[in-house]
Amino acid sequence: MENARVMQVVINSLINISEGYEAQTNKITLIQAALQEHRTQPVPNDLTIKAFAKLLSLAKQRLTAFKAHDVAFKADLRNPADSQPLILGEYVAQDGKNYMAMTTEWNSKFFVAAKSTHPDAPKILQALLESEISEAKVSDPGLAERMSQWDKDAKKAKKGKGKKKAGKGN
Repeated sequence: MENARVMQVVINSLINISEGYEAQTNKITLIQAALQEHRTQPVPNDLTIKAFAKLLSLAKQRLTAFKAHDVAFKADLRNPADSQPLILGEYVAQDGKNYMAMTTEWNSKFFVAAKSTHPDAPKILQALLESEISEAKVSDPGLAERMSQWDKDAKKAKKGKGKKKAGKGN
């Protein structure tokens, strides 16, 4: 029975990795479309174009990181030493923690970059993030905890390390 449970965990991990890769590919397509739309405006906004170009670059870097993780994960699954259920279960559990840490870090980079796409974006995105965290606290506290780490700018501001406000000693 232990073998079946571990194999199901492995299968679920492979599915989650594949779905994450697909979601990132879709995100890249949407960002490319938004970037193209902003570039073709009668009066293109250079700051917005730069912000979307940065988002596109981050999304592609993240996709590369996800793909590298996927390749390494599959290679490690082929290791005969890890074929025993207990060892394999421990490996998949540790890999899941590492994957979530990597995902949290990339989500943070992306969230902070997304705030520069429009003057109202920081306020809108912060409200959206807070709402999603509140919902996740009920259904998935671990996800809520990871999401609370996305807005590095807000964390820096709370610790006094954020940008100085205009007129306050600048």
